[in-house]
Amino acid sequence: MNKQKKGQFLSLLGIVCTVTVSGCLQRPTVPQEPVVKTNFTKSIRATPIERVDLLLAIDNSASMGDKQSILQEAIPDLINRLVAPHCLDKSTDEFVSNSQNGNCPLGSKIEFPPVHDLHIGVVTSSLGPRMTPKKGISICDGLLISPNQPTATQYFDDQGHLVYRTTDPNQPLPPDIDPSRFLAWYPTPANPSTGGNAPPPPSRPTIKDPTQLIQRSQEIVAVGETGCGIESQMEDWYRFLIQPDPYSSIDTSTETAQWKGIDETILKQRHDFLRPDSAVVIIEISDENYSEIDVRALGGQGYKFLTNNLMPRPTSICATNPMSPDCTSCRMTTTSKNDPNCLLTKGMFTDSAKEDINNLRHVHMKQRYGVDVQFPLSRYFNGLTSSKIPNRDGEYPPGENNYVGNPTCTNPLFAQSLPASNNEELCNLPLGNRPPENIFYVHIGGIPHQLLHFDAKDPEKSRLTNADWIKILGKDPEKYDFTGIDPHMIESIEPRDAITKAGAGIQAKDDADPIHGREWDTSSIKIIGSRDLQYACTFPLTTPRDCSKPENALSCDCPAEDSFTDPIPPLCDPVQKHLQIRAKVYPTPKMLQLAKLLGDQAAISSLCPIDMDKSKDTYGYRPAIASLMERLKNALGSQCLPQRLRPDPDGRVSCLVLETINGSTDPNLCHKPGRRPPDPSIMQQLQDSSKDARNTNVQVCEIQQQAVVPGETCAEDPDKLGFCYVEKANGKRPASKCDQAIIINLELVPNSQFSLQCIQQVLPSSQPDGSRPDGGP
Repeated sequence: MNKQKKGQFLSLLGIVCTVTVSGCLQRPTVPQEPVVKTNFTKSIRATPIERVDLLLAIDNSASMGDKQSILQEAIPDLINRLVAPHCLDKSTDEFVSNSQNGNCPLGSKIEFPPVHDLHIGVVTSSLGPRMTPKKGISICDGLLISPNQPTATQYFDDQGHLVYRTTDPNQPLPPDIDPSRFLAWYPTPANPSTGGNAPPPPSRPTIKDPTQLIQRSQEIVAVGETGCGIESQMEDWYRFLIQPDPYSSIDTSTETAQWKGIDETILKQRHDFLRPDSAVVIIEISDENYSEIDVRALGGQGYKFLTNNLMPRPTSICATNPMSPDCTSCRMTTTSKNDPNCLLTKGMFTDSAKEDINNLRHVHMKQRYGVDVQFPLSRYFNGLTSSKIPNRDGEYPPGENNYVGNPTCTNPLFAQSLPASNNEELCNLPLGNRPPENIFYVHIGGIPHQLLHFDAKDPEKSRLTNADWIKILGKDPEKYDFTGIDPHMIESIEPRDAITKAGAGIQAKDDADPIHGREWDTSSIKIIGSRDLQYACTFPLTTPRDCSKPENALSCDCPAEDSFTDPIPPLCDPVQKHLQIRAKVYPTPKMLQLAKLLGDQAAISSLCPIDMDKSKDTYGYRPAIASLMERLKNALGSQCLPQRLRPDPDGRVSCLVLETINGSTDPNLCHKPGRRPPDPSIMQQLQDSSKDARNTNVQVCEIQQQAVVPGETCAEDPDKLGFCYVEKANGKRPASKCDQAIIINLELVPNSQFSLQCIQQVLPSSQPDGSRPDGGP
């Protein structure tokens, strides 16, 4: 018998079931065909994750500079937690210290092995004008925004590429930056206690010193605030990580937008950055809601929403019932010609500063225009969870005028290998072993921290309930039902009634509301050139911004002169009006909706800090880092079950654990200690119900269950090979911070995954002798 290496056991997350039949995996005493009901299935790798690929998607539009500065200050917390994880008291699991080279003081244990293989990259929200010049002026055209400062808008189009800004763009990259513009952390030698890592690719630059990694990380997130004001949040990381065939240009020469060519830079950068066996973390930072425009929508007319041309009005019903079939654009149907809205100014908006506001076209688009030319939220959810996604032809099959999304290609996030150029296969990629549970999404955005009840000492108290989500998003935002929403989360150009009635209207003092100050009269357009939205929250600037200086003009929300007499927002010093003393954040409901859909694979945090005291756990964006680590450590170390299971009298739970091994040539593997061949009848039913292509053409073993008493574990016990269910009891925590977990105690096999399934065998209500099969009355 080969004893398992010390520390090589996993506690696995994810079984949810209500056990009603004890011993449900045992054969019935009377020959009957068992019926298996799968309550939960989860696939997890057999070895702890050794690699992390971290992508930061950062809004680089005006007003983001202050938030990027706070993000820079959070970088040391993030890096130190990954490379020097916490040491926890063995008895209480309380924080003791940061680990040193993977080691902890006597009486403590490390929360997860240090990360010795880390990639860090940055994309920005600026995807440029996305149209040919002859089709009007794009509202993301730098010369339109700042005709006298052409260099101020040089970063309007980062194209979804990885970026590393340098003070002089003409200078070569520093020698420790990968040619594909990301950071590669690879200290040598790796700590032997964690098993070490394979060597990095030859000749690729790596960073070995943690201080240097922190410095470069702080540099890479400073992407500036001179990007496109029509932010492409979500689309920036989707284009880089997921789109199988990212376009290289957009052609509107035939009046309809078409994606042309393949962006070879994205393919090469994606190939170099993304590994098939890593944990993938996306941190998205933005102070505005999702603004991306699908240029191919409306039969290729969607790009017109990116021009400074005035748009058609919506039919009247759209204002009150945007889901009505009669809600449409005044220019899209002849039946709307008698609609009151369509009779007004020939059905066209006439004022780009007060009605058809270029920078706010994404806000309540269906109500305001009768059409929605944004991508569906399902595009981004499927991109993070599904092994199959559409390429451009699946998104818009021949003859379709709007997004369809037929999933015809392997999702690069789930591929075993990736193309480095257009000369290779882009669609039918081999599937890899990364499960959706190893992909994490964090949004730091427009939500008051008061709605999040973050507790630095107790992660469970920070968990959001359904009631919390109703306050954040409303009852059913996809159906435009915003019942129960907190008024600060309402996207509105006009002052919001509930806040005004609470005493924080446009005439109130600037500190009348503790979350955002007060509402303001956005009809004053002399400061920013058009009407604006009300804020979700605001926070004090560390250093006031002088709006009288020309170099601050693009990022200022206050007048240049103190003699300004029009209404001003609650961001400006009331006496020295040219000084901006607070930063603004708008509601970001679309990204928050995505986070809600992703459940425990997502974390959210406010761009408005709880504290500006650097000595506190709640300073800046530390809550966001803490929330991420609570989720990520489940992939890097012990993984918890979300609820207690109910063992039978012998201490076993009704769960089946299968091990799938890719490429195994050992015919005796399933006969080794702790394993056995699976029951054929159960296997057949599970295979019939399985939709996961990753589980085909592989060897499958069943893992034997070992019973342990509460508070004890089978981990590292050579006489209890297999799996066991453990839970805290009698002051003991056998799964560290987890109240309960499944522990795998085996000699690990390369290229294997565990499939955990809590099941019930539903048998007749009574046996032939009249007794119940579960022993009940």
